[in-house]
Amino acid sequence: DAGYRTACFSATPNNTAAKGFEQGYDEFFELWHEAPHAKVRQPHYVTGRVTDWLRVLDDDRPLHLQVHYVPPHGPYIPGKPFDRFTDPSYDGPCQGLFPTLTGLEVGSIDPGNGCLDEVIGLYDGNLLAADDAVAVLLRSLERRARWRDTVVLITADHGEAFLEHGRMHHNSTVYDEMLRVPFILRVPEWIPTSGVDLARLVTLADIVPTLLGTAGIRPVNGIEGIDLLADPDTLPASRVVIATNTDKPPLLGLRTRRWKAILSPTGETGPDVVDCFN
Repeated sequence: DAGYRTACFSATPNNTAAKGFEQGYDEFFELWHEAPHAKVRQPHYVTGRVTDWLRVLDDDRPLHLQVHYVPPHGPYIPGKPFDRFTDPSYDGPCQGLFPTLTGLEVGSIDPGNGCLDEVIGLYDGNLLAADDAVAVLLRSLERRARWRDTVVLITADHGEAFLEHGRMHHNSTVYDEMLRVPFILRVPEWIPTSGVDLARLVTLADIVPTLLGTAGIRPVNGIEGIDLLADPDTLPASRVVIATNTDKPPLLGLRTRRWKAILSPTGETGPDVVDCFN
């Protein structure tokens, strides 16, 4: 309604029109329909599709663009150019594939003898591949006339666990290794940021009001989240972030800037209260 051209390039069926995520998009590209899944999981393939699309796009309207990559999500298959963090002498059975990750979680695979280090190294390589693909996309955007007025947000929907609390994968606990994600926001020079509290707790719910604020669009009443770039005097002085898991037992995480409590209705995990400053 504000006049933006809207497009999404999704490499994962978790972000799909079938689940309603195409709402508000003029174009919604489900990339796995045009190429094999193994190819679509490659972040540079996704970047190539986006940059090709941008190359022939006119600038008659402002653009909202969402690009959803798979890596650093598993499987961890970084490829030779980005596999820089594993031990070349490792000759054990552990790989960055889901059977290894699940075996580590259930205890059927010993994390010792370099196994867990190998998996983490493959994850880091996967992350490096995604980082490089994002860099290529950013360089393409920088060459466009509207780069001066472009807002960029890089974030993720979850972290990954590597047995910090006995689990692998994600979404099964509310410990920080699964909850903390990057939230890297680039804004034009003419948007003031001197008053932004970088220590403030941030959630993904803040994406919508923050991006609407950069576009000068007033959000609907009752929207969840806050505009992180708003006048600090208009923002709440304190905040409690609530998180839940999707596994059993059900867990509830309550987080303030200093404290975090993890509660379980079964009592199996706590209460676990952590001082985040110590």
